[in-house]
Amino acid sequence: MVSADGQPASLQIANEMVARLGRSDNRLYAKSSGGVLDSVACLIDHDLVAASILPSTALAAMERMGASKQVGHAIRLIGRLDVMAVQVLASRRIGELRQLAGEHVNLGPRGSVTQITASLLLDLASLRVDPLYLDHEQALPAVLHGQVPAMILVAPKPSGLFFGVKQSDNVHLLPMVMPGGAPGGVFPTQILPEDYPILAAGEARMGWPIDTVGVPLVLGSYAWAPNLGEYLAMARLADRLAGRGSGLPGFDMAAEVPGWQRFWPVAEWLAQDRAGTIEEHAAAQQRTFMPKRKPVAPNAMTSDRAPNGPRSNRVPNDATSDRAPHGTASAPVPHGTTSDRVPHGTASDPVPHGTTSDRVPNGTGLNRVPHDTTSGGAMDAGQRERLFQEFLNWRRSL
Repeated sequence: MVSADGQPASLQIANEMVARLGRSDNRLYAKSSGGVLDSVACLIDHDLVAASILPSTALAAMERMGASKQVGHAIRLIGRLDVMAVQVLASRRIGELRQLAGEHVNLGPRGSVTQITASLLLDLASLRVDPLYLDHEQALPAVLHGQVPAMILVAPKPSGLFFGVKQSDNVHLLPMVMPGGAPGGVFPTQILPEDYPILAAGEARMGWPIDTVGVPLVLGSYAWAPNLGEYLAMARLADRLAGRGSGLPGFDMAAEVPGWQRFWPVAEWLAQDRAGTIEEHAAAQQRTFMPKRKPVAPNAMTSDRAPNGPRSNRVPNDATSDRAPHGTASAPVPHGTTSDRVPHGTASDPVPHGTTSDRVPNGTGLNRVPHDTTSGGAMDAGQRERLFQEFLNWRRSL
């Protein structure tokens, strides 16, 4: 499980998740990420990555930065985890957010949850600042000493970073107005006086709530096709989250996160009032997804036996064996993929009702999934590799 970024707080969240979800599975462990984009890349490229913890703003931010929409289509929402708040600490001479236009504002390390989210929100507000990318621990003294006008921190509140900040430091928290369109599931929230009693004079009941923006953390996975073993594995992980996540701050399996497409077995489980398990819904869908073999007409047989003899030795699409009955070798089919070519003269498997055909010109088979029932972003190995290379090229261009 990959953390949202390389910040200590993010890795701590990932470790807490693994401690809860991986108690009976020593294969699940936390992995530190180099940043939000690195966490997304891990989902697309690494089969061993079960899930990544991401800010809900990640997909909207990447699209606004020019990434292919296919990246967002290839990621699914398992559940909402903690909720963070955008916290803007500024000099007292800055009375409102608009006064930061053209000023130095620290956005945190490049690629971090704070930098990705703050850049998106400032861009949507058409507020152009002169960004700095210092660690938060470096930026705080610079703000307190008047060297930098403001810093932004996106973290659960209250944050230990601001516990020691006092009104006498000549700084305060600025309100942030909710941007239009609520990108990535952000929502209005407030920083309360009791969150930072010394800074807000909450102990003396002199403070007041400060409007700001809430940013959910989500657990995301790759959009595996239902006919693959990884699909059931993700459903089992989702079951663990549903059963053991109740003690996590801000956890809500049913919370909607606009801009994210929910993992279909979780959506079905919620729609059925949480009946059964998520894995059972995934297994049921897997059975309906697998096409049944169509009887082969005698004149379509490729076997050298008489028309009334056994059926063709063609391997079904979901088979992994490369040996057909009676010792006749059939073309091997890669594990977990559909055959990309039907032998000449052989009747192809019927396409399940309501799905799109998995055939495209030149006989190339795609591991396609019906968009209205599962994850339309599912891809075969070649498509996944091309998407990853496209994603890497986009990151290099930034």
